Amino acid sequence: MHEYPAFKKLLELIEYLFLPPDQCANIQLFPESVSRPEATELLDQQRTVVAFAIISTAMIVLGLVFSLYTFKFTRYMFKRLAACCHLVASGCTLTVIEVTSSVVSIEAKHFPTRHPRGTEWHYGFSYIIAWFSFILLVIATITFAVCSRKRKKNKAPDEEFALQEEPVIIGR
Repeated sequence: MHEYPAFKKLLELIEYLFLPPDQCANIQLFPESVSRPEATELLDQQRTVVAFAIISTAMIVLGLVFSLYTFKFTRYMFKRLAACCHLVASGCTLTVIEVTSSVVSIEAKHFPTRHPRGTEWHYGFSYIIAWFSFILLVIATITFAVCSRKRKKNKAPDEEFALQEEPVIIGR
């Protein structure tokens, strides 16, 4: 039963997904001293990943709030705001993906203790999910940008919608 290559691959995949890694280490983003210039560059890139991940998360939450708000109040301004938030979040997500790839290549090149020669590196499902979320954010940006046009009185679906789309003049 265990001779089948497909079954072996399935067992390896299950082992890879559900068993914890042998070693896991926390990375100090602000150490007391740095011994090598390559380590400084690596730390800078890891700080960039953390900072952009936080910004991306905040922009995703903000974009979600504006997106949900547009269902209640259909004013075009909120749709454009949601599109901008999704655009910034997608840019931050792309930055995180690319800098993470760069960190892995720098580690493989300059830190043989982290990536010994001849070893294989797999990004795993988090990398795929990051690309998938980037694509979804770009689709959300395009959707909200396209749907944010003004609808004048005769093209509006009802009277209430037309009144919401009228410009507000502040002043005398």
